[in-house]
Amino acid sequence: VGFGFSQGNVVSMTGDGKGADVFTCSDGLVRRYWVTGLSLNGLGVEVPGAQCSRISGKTTLRFNRSLAALSAEQVAVTPGSSQQLIWAHGGDGTTTQMYHGRRGRGGINLDLSTGTISTMLKPSGPVVLIFHIFFMCLAWGCLLPLGAVIANRFRLGRWFLLHKRIQITGWVLQLIGVGFAVLYCQLKSAHLRNYHTWIGLAVTAVGTLQPLNALLRPHSQPRTVARIVFEVIHKGSGWSAILLGA
Repeated sequence: VGFGFSQGNVVSMTGDGKGADVFTCSDGLVRRYWVTGLSLNGLGVEVPGAQCSRISGKTTLRFNRSLAALSAEQVAVTPGSSQQLIWAHGGDGTTTQMYHGRRGRGGINLDLSTGTISTMLKPSGPVVLIFHIFFMCLAWGCLLPLGAVIANRFRLGRWFLLHKRIQITGWVLQLIGVGFAVLYCQLKSAHLRNYHTWIGLAVTAVGTLQPLNALLRPHSQPRTVARIVFEVIHKGSGWSAILLGA
């Protein structure tokens, strides 16, 4: 479990980039961190005289600190005015410090002199995340499945040229979507934290390699073992990526 003193007008684990003064309870030790990114920096500083205990499923964290900020990497406590307090916790029964997930975190405005609590605005969805969703939906939800269906069911006329153009367009758009995902994680989240990111990484890796194995395809006639192996790999990996990407 951990909580800290943050800054800004919306809930922010980094003080809106200016820094947050965070205290954590992990494995019976209380440590203090100055958080400016999306993960705790180093090992933190052990807080002298602090206590951290877990009894009957309840975690208690006690420590003393000055009201004033004693360095540039601390946030002053300001009784008499509302101040942003942030909190986070791991899963039930977890005592070791780890990523808290989306539901195990939050923030409030608190006046420590009166105990008055008010809710805070949550940060709005960043534009980069919206762009990521848009390009991925267009690529994996529309173009890439369409190109695959054309190659599988509509082999008439210039079907191959149409298949290739659609797949290349989808291929480029999914790379743009990946770029926005990386930028979002860098600015607002963390890399490879959940199943979505790992599956997304696998899907885009397979999708990105599809043009390469297409360039290496053997001629369709005569139907050689190499051609059969190519079709199994190209079609199998392509449809698998489309099903997971959708």
